[in-house]
Order: sequence, then C-alpha cells, then structure tokens
Amino acid sequence: MVAKIGRALVSLKQDLDTTKTETFASISEAILMHEEVTILVLVLGVLIAWFVSRSIVRPVAGMTAAMGRLAAGDNEVEIPSRGSTDEIGAMARSVEVFKQNAIARKQGDRRIRFMAHHDTLTGLTNRARLIEMLDNALQTSASGGSKFALHFVDLDRFKEVNDTLGHDAGDYLLTTVAERLRAATRPEDVIARLGGDEFIAVQLGVFNNEEVEAFANRLKSALDLPVRFKEHEIVTSVSIGVAVAPVDGSSAERLLKSADLALYKAKTDGRNCIRFFLPEMDTKLQARIELERIIRDAVRHDRFQLHYQPVFEMSDRRLIGFEALIRLPKDDGTLIPPLVFIPVAEDLRLIDKIGAWVLREACRTAATWPEHLTVAVNLSPAQFLAGSISDLVAAALQATCLAAHGLELEITETLLLGNSEAIMAELQTLKAMGVAIVMD
Repeated sequence: MVAKIGRALVSLKQDLDTTKTETFASISEAILMHEEVTILVLVLGVLIAWFVSRSIVRPVAGMTAAMGRLAAGDNEVEIPSRGSTDEIGAMARSVEVFKQNAIARKQGDRRIRFMAHHDTLTGLTNRARLIEMLDNALQTSASGGSKFALHFVDLDRFKEVNDTLGHDAGDYLLTTVAERLRAATRPEDVIARLGGDEFIAVQLGVFNNEEVEAFANRLKSALDLPVRFKEHEIVTSVSIGVAVAPVDGSSAERLLKSADLALYKAKTDGRNCIRFFLPEMDTKLQARIELERIIRDAVRHDRFQLHYQPVFEMSDRRLIGFEALIRLPKDDGTLIPPLVFIPVAEDLRLIDKIGAWVLREACRTAATWPEHLTVAVNLSPAQFLAGSISDLVAAALQATCLAAHGLELEITETLLLGNSEAIMAELQTLKAMGVAIVMD
C-alpha cells in the first residue's frame, strides 16, 4: 500500500515536473515571441522616424540652399515645397516672399542707379555721368595719345515749339532727337542730354578734323528732318559747336565750355550751322557777357537814353519834328550804338520791353513840344512779333496825352516779308488811329 502511494507520489511529482517544464517552455516561447514583436516594432518605428525626418530635412535643406543662393544674389532660384499645406509649405512660402522682396529691392536699386546716371525723359546719359565718362576718356587720351570730339547740339527756337504746340509736342521732339542721335552714331560713341534742348555727342577714336566735320554733318542731316507730331509737322534746325580733346580742353568742364563757345558762335552767326572752337572765342564771349549784363541792367532800371535828331522840311528848311534815337550808356559814360546792342537785345528777347520804353518816353517828351512838331519812332519786326503793337501805341498815347497825329512810326521793308496779313492788319489799325506810318 505504502509502496503504491510512494509510486503514486513519484508519478505525481514527475507529472508536476513535466507540467512545470512545459509551462516554463511555453512561457519562454511566449517571451521569445514577444521580443521579436518588440524588435519588429522598434525597427518599424526607426523606419517611420527616418522617413518622417527625411521628409522634413530634405525640404529644409533645399530651402537652406535656396536662401544661400538668394543671399549670394541669385534671384532666379526656385523655392521647393511651396505647394505643401503643412508647416514646411508655410516656411517655403515665407522664403518665396523673401525672394520676391529681394527681387523688388534689387530692381529698385537698379532703377535708382539708372536714374542717377540717365536723363528721365530720353534715357540718355545725364550730365553727371557724362563728366565721369569725359574724365575717363581724357585720361585714356593722355596716356595713349588718342583724340576725341565733343559735339554740342542745340535745337534752334525750341521754345516756339513749346509755346505753339504745347509741352507734349516739345517732349516728343526731344525724344525723337534722342532716337535720331543714337541712330546716327556708333555704339562706342556717347550720347547725353544736358537738359532742355541741349545734347552732347562724344565721338571717340578721332584721327583728323575731316572725320569730326563729317560726323557733325551727319548729326545735323539726321536732326534737320521734319518731325511729325499728331497732325502737325515740326520743322526744326540745329546749331552745333565742336571741340576736340585734348587740344581744346584737358578737363571735362573746360572741354564742355569750349564746345559751348563754339555753339554760341553758331547761334550768333544765324543758327542752323556748325562751328569749331577757336581760342579767340573766349575773349569775344567775355565781351558778349558784359554787353548782355549792361542791356539787362538798362531794361531793369530804365538806363537807356533817347537822343532827338531834328527833322526839317527841305523845301523851306522848316523844323517839323524830331526822330528819337536810342542809345545805351556804359558804366564809364560812353555810348553803345544801336547796331551793336539791338541784335543782342533781340536774342535776349528784350526788344519788346525796350521798344515799349522808347515809345512811352518819346511820346512823353513830344507831348511837351509845340503841337505842330512830331516825333518819329523806329519799330523793328521783332516788336510786331512780340504782341499787338497797336495796343501798345494806343496805351502810350493815352498815358502821355499826345495827339495821334504827333506820332510817326518808321518801319523797314523787311517787316512786310513776314506774316504780311497780320502785319497789314496792325498797320491799318495804326493808320485808323491817326498815326503816320512811313518807310525808313
């Protein structure tokens, strides 16, 4: 019995050991299987993290590279990931805004630099940039022995275009002149606008004066062609003054002055011509400047003088009146004759003011004479062009209480060669007033 119980206990113990072993084996197998799952989860986590980080790092790296190129001035770079809807896309769009601002800033800087060196109306080189280029050209000329020419171009009577057709027509004419100057010159030549109706053409690589003269003639031929503006045809001419470097100037300002003096000579010679600088022009310019000063001062302060030359009836040697002759005193008291200062006064557009003063002063003086005496006053064609001469005469007679028959107006034959219809109307009005008209 005991033996059976013993054998039963041994058998039970063996069963328990077997069960324990199997249980431990099952548990161990489960643990091993759990470790494989854990490792798999970890691997999957690493892979997911890698993909996520790669999706973040690559666009950021691309944007970093793009911003580096932007900082280096490359505004053509493409910004990646701008279409994304996540934070990366928002960052990319911010970088795009930065890029567009950089482009706008660069364009603004470029525009400012352009405006600093170019004329706003025509796009030509302006005076400041021209001076720099002339200084550089003079340095090159001094070191290499080469020459270049400066052509100072001025439109004749440009103010009349503005006055008759308006500033739009004037601007159109200026831009047309700029285009024609570009077309008539070589790419290496320099075209500039100094302001108003004044232009400069710098002819580089000059070997002789014949080349310079041919260049100036080519410019003039191109600019003398009519300009069509709307329904109007603008007929213009140009005057050109030429200076050659380094003979006529070793600095930019001196060269410009020499060309300006030559241009002034072209203007005083009747316009519509070409003149080269000559050294004696300096002296003549100073004399002209002084004469202009005296004329302006005399107009401003009524410093002209009227001398009265008696007029006799030859048949009986009877005094019938006086002719008023204008004189201009210098500071030293000597008199400048009309043949000298009248043409200058016309160039300065002061002849209408001078003529009005002469008329008033002559009428005022004649009003104090015996009634049978007359005063003769010369009228120039420029006075008729300046305005209504009949209104001016009527005002002078009324202000001085001089009878109309006491005034005699002398005109020249050249007056009738202009706008004869308008002039004849003025002369008829004067005659109807009772004023005598005689041919000088």
